[in-house]
Amino acid sequence: MFDNVKRFSRTQETLAVDAARLGDELREAREALGASVEDMSKQLRIRRVYLVALEEGRLKDLPSAAYAIGFVRNYASALGLDVPD
Repeated sequence: MFDNVKRFSRTQETLAVDAARLGDELREAREALGASVEDMSKQLRIRRVYLVALEEGRLKDLPSAAYAIGFVRNYASALGLDVPD
């Protein structure tokens, strides 16, 4: 019955593009506020290297997927971006 249903999977390439797009949005929002990465790192208590990794779309440089999700939510919220529940 379900033999002909195509399965949709996200490729590594798609994930990399999404991560880069997210990183660009975070960086642009931060710059629009006139904040530095150091400022945001101190405010959020997230290591600078992790915020830079997020902005550069380097998710593999984050400690784990759970941390990445938390970092993105906190960072986006602090920048005034919409954060889904």
